[in-house]
Amino acid sequence: MKTTTTAIVMAAAALATQTAWTAEGVDAEFVVTSERAVGPDNMIRREMAGRYVADADGRMRVEMAGQTTINDPVAGLVWIVDDRTGRANRATLADSSEPRERIGAVVHPDLDPDEIPPAPERMPRPDPLPVEQSPLGTETVLGQIATGTLYLQTVPVGAVGNVEPYTIEVEVWKTDAFGFDLHLRTVVRDPVHGTTTQEMRNPQRVSGADLDALFEPDEEWTVVEGPPSPPMSGPSAIIFSR
Repeated sequence: MKTTTTAIVMAAAALATQTAWTAEGVDAEFVVTSERAVGPDNMIRREMAGRYVADADGRMRVEMAGQTTINDPVAGLVWIVDDRTGRANRATLADSSEPRERIGAVVHPDLDPDEIPPAPERMPRPDPLPVEQSPLGTETVLGQIATGTLYLQTVPVGAVGNVEPYTIEVEVWKTDAFGFDLHLRTVVRDPVHGTTTQEMRNPQRVSGADLDALFEPDEEWTVVEGPPSPPMSGPSAIIFSR
C-alpha cells in the first residue's frame, strides 16, 4: 500500500515556495544527509550536496551527482546535462492544456502530438492517511529566524505489512527573510527508512540577467534534441519535483 507519505515528504522537502516574489530568485547550496540504523551498534550514513536555483516563475536548476537539470516552464524546455561529457539533452515540456494525463511529461520536440499513445490507466489510489500538524514556534535555524511545523502520519497495522502501527514525522523550518517562504531545514524521521535531513545553506538573492543566465544553455554543451535514452534519473528528480 502506498500512503501519502511521499506527498508529505515532497511538500516538506520543496526548498522554495514563492509568494508574490517575481523579480528575484534564490541560489543556494543544499545538503541531504540520511542515516539508518543497522543493528544495535551499526549505522549507514550517506551525504549528498549540490546547488539549487529557483524563481517565482517556476524555473528550477539542480546540480547534483554529476548531473545538471534545468526545468524552465517559461521557455517550455527541460535540459538534462551530463556534467562529465557536456552532453545536454533538450526536450519540450508537454503542454499542460492537453487533456491527456501527461502533464509535465517530457516529449520529443519533433513528435506529432497525435502520434503519442494515450497514457496507461492508473491503478486506483488508496484513501490517504490523515496527517496531523502542530506549530513548533520560532527559532534561529542556519543563521535565519525560522518558523517550524511538525507533521505526523500514523501508518496503521497491515498498511505496508507492519504488525504494529508506527508514526512518520516531518519537521519543517522555513523563513520569510528573503521575501518568500524558503525551507531551510527539513527532517524526515521514518522508522522504516531512517532519518533524512535536508538543509539549505548560504542562500543568496539573484536577479535580472544573472538569474536568467542560470537557466540558459552553456556554450560548451553538446546539444542533443529529445530526452536521454534511457532516461537519466537521480536524487535531484526525487527531491526537487515541483
